[in-house]
Amino acid sequence: MAAQYSEAKKHLLERRLRGELGLRPSTQAIPPRKPGQTIPLSYAQEQVWLHAQLAGDLPLYNEPVTIHYSGALNVAALEESFNEILRRHEAWRTFFSVVDGQATQEVVPNLSISLPVLDLRNLPQAERNAAALAIATEDARRPIDLGQAPLFWARLIRLDEEEYRLYLTLSHIIFDGVGLYRVFLPELATLYKAYGAGTPSPLPEPVIQYPDFACWQRQTMTTEALAKDIEFWGKQLSRNLPDSYLPVDRTQKSTLTFRGSTHPFKLSKSLTAKVRAFCRTEDVSLFHVLLAAFACLLYRYSGEEVIPIGSVTAGRNRPETEVLLGYFLNTVVFPSDVSGNPSFQTLVQRFRNLTLDVQAGPEPRSRTISGAP
Repeated sequence: MAAQYSEAKKHLLERRLRGELGLRPSTQAIPPRKPGQTIPLSYAQEQVWLHAQLAGDLPLYNEPVTIHYSGALNVAALEESFNEILRRHEAWRTFFSVVDGQATQEVVPNLSISLPVLDLRNLPQAERNAAALAIATEDARRPIDLGQAPLFWARLIRLDEEEYRLYLTLSHIIFDGVGLYRVFLPELATLYKAYGAGTPSPLPEPVIQYPDFACWQRQTMTTEALAKDIEFWGKQLSRNLPDSYLPVDRTQKSTLTFRGSTHPFKLSKSLTAKVRAFCRTEDVSLFHVLLAAFACLLYRYSGEEVIPIGSVTAGRNRPETEVLLGYFLNTVVFPSDVSGNPSFQTLVQRFRNLTLDVQAGPEPRSRTISGAP
């Protein structure tokens, strides 16, 4: 019975991701925009666009993606699949301009690319990986002009008889990780299989496009709703917060450098299993536990009990958006409170309530986000 129920849920999820499930009667569907309508930026896009203007020619929002393929590659089918995705998704055919002082996005009616193969088999096998990575890195560091489509680079490299890599560098303003893994990669695989077999695309047409979502979002976000949001966040971030939370060994610069880094690390399998078991026992998500642990670490280094921690939410809270490529991420601040010397179990529950309340925004739940839960 458990296996059958799991398959039923899987089928339901797949239907939802394909956009086959209707909305609740009380929820109005996002309509297509009017022909010739000026397309504004979504709120998420506007944030990226503004930061990109501040960064000048720096590739601040270039996001590299690497797709590995092992086997005999049908390059023509891959190229056709990629171009079909471009046809299906207006978000990857857009560019941005300023009209009457307002940033807008425009959609190129037709856009296709070619994927010539850069063959590295002439190099010694031990040097091919490094050479491919150097080429992809150079592409990733090239600034992408937001005023000219396409807002991405694509390069196909052959490393061996049956080993290829498709390197993509995309502006973050047209995609996010959810769309990459849940939309782009599944569609690419489905289309490649179909075109490789000489059959047409089995994918249903998207009901709406990302620019339709942007128009709808701007039209439905009223002045009153924005005022509530501003009031809500003003209260949450109104505390006197220090300029720095960590001891530093050098003077901090007052100008923006846009220099950052990522520090990946791995947890052992045994520790990962224990953390997941703790999540089940406490009825919390892995994110709640890791957020609480990170706040504890910052507290130990800084001694500060209230520390705002930035994160993002997927921003896809409408069924229609689940099948779209585009940038939906919503940046949020969690004003983390570790005061009162709580146990870790208590702290995790506090952070669970914190994340739920922050995501709920100005519509309060039954508990506040500060102090004990």
